[in-house]
Amino acid sequence: MLFIVGTGLGPQHVTDRAKSLIKKADVVIVEAYTSPNSGWLEDMAKALNKATVKATRDLLEENVNTLIDMARSRDVVVLVAGDPLIATTHSSVVVEALTRGVKAKVIPGVSGPCAAMSLSGLQFYRFGRKVTVPGPWRGTDATPVAYWLLGNLCLDLHSLILLDVDQEGGQLPPADGARELLKAFNELLSDQRADLGDLLVLAVSATDDDVNVTYSRLSEPEALRSVIPSTMIVPASLHPVEQEFLKSVHGVPLSLIDLHLKLLRRIDPCSLYFSGRRKVMASP
Repeated sequence: MLFIVGTGLGPQHVTDRAKSLIKKADVVIVEAYTSPNSGWLEDMAKALNKATVKATRDLLEENVNTLIDMARSRDVVVLVAGDPLIATTHSSVVVEALTRGVKAKVIPGVSGPCAAMSLSGLQFYRFGRKVTVPGPWRGTDATPVAYWLLGNLCLDLHSLILLDVDQEGGQLPPADGARELLKAFNELLSDQRADLGDLLVLAVSATDDDVNVTYSRLSEPEALRSVIPSTMIVPASLHPVEQEFLKSVHGVPLSLIDLHLKLLRRIDPCSLYFSGRRKVMASP
């Protein structure tokens, strides 16, 4: 049987159910390439079960049949930091296993993106489409990310922005992600004379009980400290309770919040979104 097991934000988040499955498994496979700074996961797994190996992207994405054949006669546990099906492609592994007659079960865990939304203090129901800022290793830019962020602002929805992870598990730093986003806005809106530099950006990192939230204007990304792993958030308009949470809990100055809100009142996000759409659709 195949188990895809989420292990949460750190060692203290690993559930008793997950530990029990690890101990009883014939093979434990640690997937560390979709989550940065997850070296603890392999150490924890090996302490519970010596039959632990580290997975490559190739095994879980290109040669998944090898994994499924293994699970046909043995209990195979695939460990994933966070939640196994959030911001990963592992749902396809489950589908392929079931299609080929191999039982598969998903054990959820606390995910970084979900924790970031919760810890930000922003209203959960006001988050829109999630996007990822690509790293330079992708050979592409963040223009589509800027476009979808404008779409969220048009609907007055907050944006959760993931930061790309390379093959070795290294994450794009928040400051670099903000720079790429500002560059993409400037290119996308070059004929609109729209400066979005006053947008408020949060960088949220959560590991076990350690929470780190930094903030800045989009045009001052160096203030976003590179605490890895991190998730960025760009808010839309802010309810008074959200404003108070940002100020009292995370120490965001009212001056930054005011600049952000004044910018949103000054621009027309929907007009910018549709203007950007024409550019995105026209690009090869």
